[in-house]
Parts: sequence; C-alpha cells; structure tokens
Amino acid sequence: MPMIHPWGKFDWMFDKLDKRNWLVISSNSFEERCLALPLKLKERKLVDKVLCIDLTSPNAKFKDEISDAKSKNKNIYQHNFKGKIDFFEEDLLVSPSYWNDFSNEIINSNCDSIVIDITALPKRVFFFLIKKMVREKAIKNLVACYTRAGSYKEGKLTEDAEPPAALPGFAKTSTDYKESLVVVSVGYMSFNLNDYLEQGSVKDVKYMFPFPPGSPSFRRNWNLLHKISLTSVGETKANNIRRVHAMDMFAALDWLKEIRKNEVSEKSFNMDMIPLGPKTHALAMALNYLDYEDHSEVVYSQPRLYHPEYSKGVMLDADNIPEIYSYCLKVRGIKMF
Repeated sequence: MPMIHPWGKFDWMFDKLDKRNWLVISSNSFEERCLALPLKLKERKLVDKVLCIDLTSPNAKFKDEISDAKSKNKNIYQHNFKGKIDFFEEDLLVSPSYWNDFSNEIINSNCDSIVIDITALPKRVFFFLIKKMVREKAIKNLVACYTRAGSYKEGKLTEDAEPPAALPGFAKTSTDYKESLVVVSVGYMSFNLNDYLEQGSVKDVKYMFPFPPGSPSFRRNWNLLHKISLTSVGETKANNIRRVHAMDMFAALDWLKEIRKNEVSEKSFNMDMIPLGPKTHALAMALNYLDYEDHSEVVYSQPRLYHPEYSKGVMLDADNIPEIYSYCLKVRGIKMF
C-alpha cells in the first residue's frame, strides 16, 4: 500500500493532528509573510515557544530599508508572544556548527513536537535544521509550513550570489561515481549555475517545473528554463520536464525518488539537485538527499543580498484566509515520506 503523505492548508491539516503545544521555529524577516504562520498558531492556542531566527546579509546595500521592515515585524512578534519568544540574531553565512548547536539545544530541551516555518528561512538554514530534526528519534512530530506571498517584485529578487556549492550538510559523502544526473527545480533566477551545468561530468539534466504559475511567474519560469537549457547537456526533451504543482511537496519528492530508482542508481550516477524554484520543491530535494547522501548533493549559489521588496503581502484564498501549507514529516515518531 502506498504511503500516505499528510499535507494541505494549515487549518485543514492542524484539525487532523493531535491537539498539542508546538515549539515553533520561525524567522524575523523583512517579508511581511514571515508572521503569518506564527500568528495563526497563536490564534489556535498551539504555541509553546517561538525560536525566531534573525539573519543579517553580508551585503549592506539595502541595510536601512531591511532594518526598518525587520524592526516592524519584530515588534509584532514581541507583542504577540511576550514571554514565549527568543530571538537568535546571526550572520547569514554563519558556520554550520552554529545550526548544529542550535539544533542540539532543541533536542536536549525534551521538546518532541516542532513546527518549522520555511517561508523566509534561507535554504542553507532550513535544510540543515530539517535534516537534524528528521533524524532525531526524540522528535516525534515534525511539520514544515510555507506561506505564499501575495506577489513578487519584477526584476532581480537577489544579488551578489556566491559560486555554486553544496549546501552545508548536503554534499556527497562518496566519490565512487564520476558522472551525474542533474535535477533543476525551475524558478525565477539561475544565479551562477551556467558553468556548473557545462561540466563534463553532467550527463543529463531534468527540470521540475512549477504550476500553475500565473503571470508574471509563468513568463519568468519559462525564461529561466530557456536560459538554463541553452547551457545544459544535449537537447532538452519534453520527457525531461516534469510539471509539479508548486505546493505539492510530496509529488515533487515522489518524482525525485522515481528518478533515483530508475535512472540514477541503475546507471551508477550521482544525483545533483539544484533548488531554484518554490521552497516546497527545495524541501523535497532536502528529503530526497537523506536517503541517497552517498551519491547525491544539493547545489546552490547563496545570494549575499536580498531585495527589500522581494515579496509583498500574503496570498489570501477565496475565504480571505492566508494561504499557509503544512507538510507532516513525522507523526508520533513515524516518518511520512
């Protein structure tokens, strides 16, 4: 029997989970949507404590605008979670050992139920935390959540990206295989990945394409796909593109597992994953890595600068409720993927 993957909109999902108080890992970002999930959990009286991560980018181009937006959001956090919130202020590029210590403190606190809000957390942070929490037996219930933005700005969302490299904790642990199949989650920007895709070790490239994107996302996604395909190996064929709903993390994960089983393991390829698209598809790549870490890695060009108008507002559904999606990764100690 196929495994059930519990996911869906916030209210629908949390109505079905056991009533409990959760430790919430969130972020104090310049984006308004960073508040949506914590406030929703508070509304339902489900919050035990909030650990709020506040990161500073090394590029200070928009320092004042970002600082003002973050101060406003921090005031809202403090007003709503007085006595229940701790802030962790660090540099964006802080050593992974910091996140290892951060995770160990949570594990040693005897907390067994965690909600991690990936909405405004950088991949280099939430990937590491997810890996630790999934593998820790003391964590019995683990839910990842994502809030959709009302809209994104036109033009560049980020700048000053570092060279492509494996995300901390997501590099290959074996050098047995020399050739790679690459899976690209298509989004808005390609960062500095062209040189990476032109390496001789890359034998095939597949694309995870989000839908329904809507304008202008539709145009941006296809522009990026066209740009990347010009530098990738061989001709981009229709069967190398899989359309996956932007919020269906488990469908993305199932496709990655299918590739791993039928095309990667069989040919003794490495499986390199590049998360440029929705955070939910990136989460699927993180989870896929956990079962194939000897011969897979997640490669990313970390931006050193985020535009203060990266996104605007929170997307609302037909009932005027914030579109927050929840993904159960562990329930009562059982992995759901």
